Amino acid sequence: EGRIGRLRFLAWTMVLSLVTLPIVGVFALIALGLVSGDSTTGLILGGILAVFLFLGFMIVSILFSVQRLHDIGWSGWLWLLNLVPFVGSIFPLVMMVVPGNAGANRYGPPPPPNSTAVKVLCSLWIVFFALIFAGGLLGGFSAVQEEYESNLESSYDSGSVTTDEVEVVEPPAISADEAAEPAQAPVDSAQE
Repeated sequence: EGRIGRLRFLAWTMVLSLVTLPIVGVFALIALGLVSGDSTTGLILGGILAVFLFLGFMIVSILFSVQRLHDIGWSGWLWLLNLVPFVGSIFPLVMMVVPGNAGANRYGPPPPPNSTAVKVLCSLWIVFFALIFAGGLLGGFSAVQEEYESNLESSYDSGSVTTDEVEVVEPPAISADEAAEPAQAPVDSAQE
């Protein structure tokens, strides 16, 4: 029942993500802590908790999506298009782009105006994607640098990179008597 606008849909999905990520982290730590003791109890307990978390996440996510479809004026059953290959990767974008009906439709009155909190939560998606993009770039750059260094090291090890040998010429040896004598100024034969 009800309708939810585009910004409110994005804001609620951000809240859902922000709540789910720490819970997944805690469950993972619990499962890893129990698994490190070589017990299958940790795996079973972690798996059961993960299934319940996944079901809760899916139910709430479906509720938000159905309300968003109602805002557009479409049936909530169209959510099942998310399960269709290829279409399922595009349909969520369609739900975010298509504006809702301005007036009341068969699913109820239009959603209330967006508050400042909704706008802030929606803008967190921009920050989230910017962080993912920056992390991807930094990860790519570090992978390229590691590959370059490893190729450089292997080329030196294989001997494919040669260095020119430089012959070092040592100055003639000076005796202790010559080193102790002060240097004499050269005499110009024209002055004598």
